[in-house]
Amino acid sequence: PFGRPPHVIRFPIGLQAAGGVHHWMHVLHANLVVLYATRKRLGLLGQKNKIGKNVKIHPTALVEGSILEDGAEIEAFASVLQSYIGAKTKIAAHSIFQNCVIGKDCLTLVDTHMRRVVSFSGSTLSNLGIEDLVIGRNVFITTGVGFFQKPPGNDLLIDGELVRRPIIGGAFGHNCILGARALLAAGT
Repeated sequence: PFGRPPHVIRFPIGLQAAGGVHHWMHVLHANLVVLYATRKRLGLLGQKNKIGKNVKIHPTALVEGSILEDGAEIEAFASVLQSYIGAKTKIAAHSIFQNCVIGKDCLTLVDTHMRRVVSFSGSTLSNLGIEDLVIGRNVFITTGVGFFQKPPGNDLLIDGELVRRPIIGGAFGHNCILGARALLAAGT
């Protein structure tokens, strides 16, 4: 290194990005990258939050490093961690959302737990421990919808492409209804 210390390399974070979207996993990854970049730009990588107008957060709820748009509501004992919650979306009691992008006008049911989920607007969400999922507009997903995963140490292929991830959910298109005990293959 040349010059006086400290020797720090600063990489710019652009406000715009371009790329091809050829698969639902690209939608998932792009949303999560933009969420992280937006949180970083707003200084929300710690416990700070960006709270819109008329947002209701119950005193027992935990919200950290998140963006809550106008009219969002977080009920009792819910946790919203490093996530984006769209306008007029209601996160029900005892729910956990971590690294999620949830569109406007969504509703969750009690005890919903989602991680790295991207949901378009107008959906009703309920499930336990679902991860890496893209949900279209106006989707109803209830508890008991699950994805079979490969045993540990086995490679997961989606459309013949190695995904290099131990767990992967899937994608549901617009206007779907998924009832209890709907079991799907990983990457569906």
